[in-house]
Amino acid sequence: MRPTRRLGNTRYVLEQAAPGTEPYNTTTDTRVISAATDVQGTNLYLGSDAIEGGYLSLILLSTQAQRGQAPDLTVPPGGVLEAILAVVQGGGSSPAPRPGGGR
Repeated sequence: MRPTRRLGNTRYVLEQAAPGTEPYNTTTDTRVISAATDVQGTNLYLGSDAIEGGYLSLILLSTQAQRGQAPDLTVPPGGVLEAILAVVQGGGSSPAPRPGGGR
């Protein structure tokens, strides 16, 4: 069932397109994908999938990266990401802590 009207989030992304840029939008029976670059250079991406009569949307924002050396990434100790990385890298097998502490 192809959407008959634009979703509010899709409309928002398309309206943010900077003058002189061309926003992207495609619609199928089960998916709507939109992307635009706003006046501050932020890239907005929205993917919405039809699921059980509604839509599940993923919104991604990214800013323009500057050329040069990027700072090293650090993972805060004791968090969910550290536990996941430990398992993926073969250094651990305990369950990941829950956000906010605890297990």
